[in-house]
Amino acid sequence: MAFLWGGRRFAALCLLSGLGACVGDTGRQPVARMSISPRYVPAGVESVVLLDGRRSCDEIDFPETCDKTAEGETGPRLTCPGGVSFRWSLDYPAEPVGGEQALTQPFLEVRLTPDRPVTVTLQVTDCDANTAITRSQIGIILPFP
Repeated sequence: MAFLWGGRRFAALCLLSGLGACVGDTGRQPVARMSISPRYVPAGVESVVLLDGRRSCDEIDFPETCDKTAEGETGPRLTCPGGVSFRWSLDYPAEPVGGEQALTQPFLEVRLTPDRPVTVTLQVTDCDANTAITRSQIGIILPFP
């Protein structure tokens, strides 16, 4: 019993003193949002698709850094505190317009010639190293027989 009481006393002391080392607060996960335009491309035809993650942000911990515009025109802050970083990946060969560094930007264009639907993954990481992931697909339009 003495051990439990001592543990409670220590926890209460940490909370009252405001010591961050006693109770680690790593924040909350950011919010990952993406839009794809166009959503469908012709099968076997080279197409350019815009992947947009500018509506993603650290909404719970730093709501003031979120882009509240309808289309995500400005995007989130990329620097700390309150910023997020991006990592895009596709399960199909695609060429990022702007090079490989474009895969870490809030939005990018990719050039691809799909023969099947393509899964797009967006990983958003906040300054506390909390990560959120969202996935969507680029669909294909089959030729009319």
